[in-house]
Amino acid sequence: SNAGSMVGPALGAVLALHSLALVFLGAAITILAAAAIVAVFLHETRLPNTGAEDDEEESLFALAAAFRDSRLAGLLLPIALLEIAASWIQSITPLYADAAGTLTAAGIGVLFTYEGALGVLLQLPVTEATERMSGFRIVLWSGITQALGFACLLASPALAALVAAVTLLALSGMLARPLVQAIVTELAPRTAQAAYQAAFSV
Repeated sequence: SNAGSMVGPALGAVLALHSLALVFLGAAITILAAAAIVAVFLHETRLPNTGAEDDEEESLFALAAAFRDSRLAGLLLPIALLEIAASWIQSITPLYADAAGTLTAAGIGVLFTYEGALGVLLQLPVTEATERMSGFRIVLWSGITQALGFACLLASPALAALVAAVTLLALSGMLARPLVQAIVTELAPRTAQAAYQAAFSV
């Protein structure tokens, strides 16, 4: 996933050097290629010819059942808030950098390529370093790094501040992402893990 987050912005940066319209065309081609790969190679994703409607209804029912779990319901709100905070940095950084004249569209692509590269290089070391920490401490440190990222953006739109903010955002994600997966695995009944994953994704 981190490798894709690195390669995507890098290709976008190259395309943006020629035309911003090419970025959207490149994204469309990539999505179509991914869909074709899934259709051809991942047979498990294909619905059976019979009973497809029943399977869909059962899946929706299982998702609703997951929301009735009080422990899961108590976790969904803070997870949503963490995701909102993380998405703000990713959403506003390009606008912020463009308005301040700090980075071009291609430069923003390079900045997020750097973020993806951090994930590729550091995700496993960060996860191993925090595997003995409590979930509370991991979430606390993830929140602190997000807050520091916002502080960097608040202080200045300079390139150094943008790099620091993206670095802190990447670190925050590296801390929280594996924890979320571990929480789902621990809380979900064996027969409803897919429904719990869906609840967290929603």
